[in-house]
Amino acid sequence: MPLPLLKSSSRLLMFAPHPDDESLACGILLQNAVQAGASISVVYVTDGENNPWPQRCLSRRWRLNPADRHKWAKLRRQEALAALRVLGAASADVRFLGWPDQGLAGLLLSDRASSLARLRHLIVEWSPTDVVAPDVADRHRDHRALGVMLGLLFSGSGSDLHQIQRWSYIVHGRAPGFLRNARAVPQMRRQAETKRRAISCHQSQLMLSRRRFLSYAARSELLLDIPPQEVAQKDRARARVMKPPGEARMAVLHDGMVAWGVSGRRRIRSCWRIVNGVWQRLARVTRFIGICRHPAEVANSRSAETLSYASKPWQKQ
Repeated sequence: MPLPLLKSSSRLLMFAPHPDDESLACGILLQNAVQAGASISVVYVTDGENNPWPQRCLSRRWRLNPADRHKWAKLRRQEALAALRVLGAASADVRFLGWPDQGLAGLLLSDRASSLARLRHLIVEWSPTDVVAPDVADRHRDHRALGVMLGLLFSGSGSDLHQIQRWSYIVHGRAPGFLRNARAVPQMRRQAETKRRAISCHQSQLMLSRRRFLSYAARSELLLDIPPQEVAQKDRARARVMKPPGEARMAVLHDGMVAWGVSGRRRIRSCWRIVNGVWQRLARVTRFIGICRHPAEVANSRSAETLSYASKPWQKQ
């Protein structure tokens, strides 16, 4: 099956790890579902409350407490609902699970049985014909963990979910195996503009990453078909749990690739990107909240002082 064949009798269930993933990953797909008259349900697994850098910029405070995170979660829920209205899916069945942001991997390790049971109940209760969820090759740990949960759920022995058509998407990273086998969802310019407006509803995320977020509107949405036979038999997702000193770590094997855990050279490059990104964000935040000034601002102020002294030499100490 090349792409989801949505029609009026279709029931599309999308799993979004965070508010904003519905627009970034499936903005065009949701518009197609609305146009086809399909029933739509969007499940937001977390509220994206553990999002400290934009929170610090908006509140102009360095320290954040649980009340701040609760307020941020409420804001992100409102942004998600606004984005769905822009996409035309205002009547969709929306559910917020409120699971811990940046903590789905830990939830999978510590409370796998109840987490899988909750997801299974949601799927069985809504009876979808198509399920769209993150791929286990996504670089974000919450996306990977959710992909593993659903992979384990659908690949369980005696599972009655094999008749549901599954699709996976990637928001973070460019996994070669995924790109090689995924199909692009056709989009028109009008749909791309609508997707851009839906992304713009997530103002909390555009504060520090506007260019990166809005660039998703120009990208093609890629979906990977996961046949039931593949899930049930040979290439199903599997999780191994390893606990090195200090931190639990999970490796996910999918389609013959290691999606979590890379070679030493790639690890060094990834660490450098992370450090560089954190440094740039820290510089933006500190300039925004007034902790320090940009070197250009300091240079300008010094030049201004020099001019003032030159015009009024008697005031120079």
